[in-house]
Amino acid sequence: MKPRQLKIARTASQIVFFLLLAALLVGTFCSVSLGGDYYLSCPLGVLQLTLGAREMLVGAVVSGLLLIGLTLLLGRVFCGWICPFGALTDWLRKPLARCRAARADGPALHPDNKVLKYGVLGGVLLAAGIFRSPAFCTICPVGTTCRTAGLQGVNFGLETATVPLILSLETVNRRFWCKVLCPIGALLAVFARFRLAKIRLPFAACAGCNRCEQACAMGNSPRQGHECLKTDPTVLQALIEYGVPDLLDRPGQYERAPQPLRDLLDAKAGSLSVSGAECTSCYSCVAACPVLNRQADKSGAVDQSAQISA
Repeated sequence: MKPRQLKIARTASQIVFFLLLAALLVGTFCSVSLGGDYYLSCPLGVLQLTLGAREMLVGAVVSGLLLIGLTLLLGRVFCGWICPFGALTDWLRKPLARCRAARADGPALHPDNKVLKYGVLGGVLLAAGIFRSPAFCTICPVGTTCRTAGLQGVNFGLETATVPLILSLETVNRRFWCKVLCPIGALLAVFARFRLAKIRLPFAACAGCNRCEQACAMGNSPRQGHECLKTDPTVLQALIEYGVPDLLDRPGQYERAPQPLRDLLDAKAGSLSVSGAECTSCYSCVAACPVLNRQADKSGAVDQSAQISA
């Protein structure tokens, strides 16, 4: 699949799951029946129920582990490809961006303060234990988005107000809720650090255009692998020996490097990947990368090993 086709595939996935979760199924993501005794449940909701009940709810835990298992395999694909509220923020990105204020400088509302969501996660779980109830579920924008629309029509209630309120955070920064505050994203991020399928950019041939970082809605730094490659002692020594110490800072020169040096760079880059915790697997960085797009134009399809590998 070509890089640009990934964007189309992701948009199609968001539309399909939005219709499934917000309209065609029971109108709530919190727990969707898969047939029989099998359910797909929100893992945060499962944790809240378990803490509220003060006992292990085996059935709920098993159904919540399905999404955790998917996260361990593919990373936070729920956030990037499935979440109906995440899809809503993407679709409304341009009109909300027109209302965007200047960059927030306060420590609490700074869009780079991504660790804040882990504090929100802790608060949500603490509240569930104290009140013996999944209190956050009543205001969760994901569940509220699902419960607002359905085949029976649009439902308006007090909880519905949380959707526009949280969407208004997009005027501070793109995907602000997802990056800074979402406790579901925080929970999935814990497991996404150990994802098996990793996203790998062509770090050795990086042109330094920063398009991947500009394309990342989560404020991730996909080029971090390139910076790690530039500081690797073995790579630095090889660059000096071959008389090209600034090769990795010279866009377009990689293909002219001696083959042994290119083999070394490829081997080193093969162990590097985009950070999994904050990555929602949207592949915007892959679609924006001019190196991968150039390869796709030449071969007709990008080598999947350059993008995703276990």
